Parts: sequence; structure tokens; C-alpha cells
Amino acid sequence: RLSLAALNRMRLRKLQMKLTNRIMRMHYYKEVSDDWESLLEKYIATTRDDDYIRTCVNRGLDDPFLVRSERNVDAAVLTAALHDIPGNKLEDMLWTYIEDEKRKANFVPPVEKAPRAIGGTRLATTQKQRTQLFLKRIVFSIVGGAFLVGPMWLMVLVNRQYASLISTSVFVFAAGMVAAWKLDEPIAVLSTTAAYAAVLVVFVGTNSAPTNS
Repeated sequence: RLSLAALNRMRLRKLQMKLTNRIMRMHYYKEVSDDWESLLEKYIATTRDDDYIRTCVNRGLDDPFLVRSERNVDAAVLTAALHDIPGNKLEDMLWTYIEDEKRKANFVPPVEKAPRAIGGTRLATTQKQRTQLFLKRIVFSIVGGAFLVGPMWLMVLVNRQYASLISTSVFVFAAGMVAAWKLDEPIAVLSTTAAYAAVLVVFVGTNSAPTNS
């Protein structure tokens, strides 16, 4: 596979070197070049591009910044690019030989059933995203229900004060870990965990076993 993101990192480093040179000349030679503003604008734009490229890393096969043989068209593009390079510059491991000593690129076989556009078509991509979001909501609803119903059933079936306290502590800790995994802001993690703990504490208070006087 080839990473197009590496090219953007190369561009970012190149612009950084040029800007560093301009700043040094400003400081030591008192020279102000005419292109430092345009260089800075390009550097900021390249940094934004790098941030966007990193958001595509979770797309799997639909990552447009990876040229990979697992996609049919990408495999053909890679093979065509290899054929343009003289054989003495290529490693032998890149090829396998089939009938009549014909060379074939030694790539990971495609996993696609049919060739697709880069990133998929708009309709297919939209439908896939809707399905993924729907399944994600279902999983979250199941997990959320389990976190609420599970400790309540446990505290009712094992109606002991220590069992209630231990189950509440374990489930609150687990809920906090899940919130820290899925939420970005620390205050959101704290508020979610505190709200969940408050629900369980109320249930513990209302479900406490009566003590004999």
C-alpha cells in the first residue's frame, strides 16, 4: 500500500524548513523576505489538510489517502505504476511468476466484489453511514439498558447492603471507563459518570433492606 498522507507530511516539513529559514534571516540579518506571508498561509492550510487527513484513518477500505491492493482499481493502478519502472530497480518479492514466465504483482488480493469509486459513491456511502449509525445506536441502547437494569436486578436479587455497595461501585467505575472511551471532553465524562452514580445511589437508598430494631 502507498500512503498519500506521507506526501502531505513532506509538504508540511518543507514549508516548516522554509519558514524557519525566513525567521532566522529576519533575526540575524534583519532581512524581511517577500514570501513569508504566502509561506505561512500555505503552512496553515497544509496543517488543516493534515488534520482532515487524520479524520479519514477510520474509514477502512474507503480511506482515500491510501492506495491499497485490497481495492480492485487501486491494485490495477499500483500494477501499472510498477510496470513503468525498470525491472532492475524492483525487488523480486514484488512479483510472482505464472504461466509462460509472465509476471504478476505479488499483492494482497482484493476484498471487493466489484470495482468501486474512490471513497464509494455518494448514495452507497450515505446508506452505509446510516446503517452504521443505526447499529451504533442499537449497541449504545443495549449497553445503556444493561448498565441500568443490571445493577438493579443484582441489588434486588441479592438484597444485602454490601452487595448493593459493591455492585454500585463496580458499575459506576465501568460506566466511567466507557464514558472516558467514547466522550472527548473531561467535563462530559465527569457529568455522565456523576449522573449515572446518582441514579444508582437513589436506587440503593430506596432498596435498602430494612433493619430489625
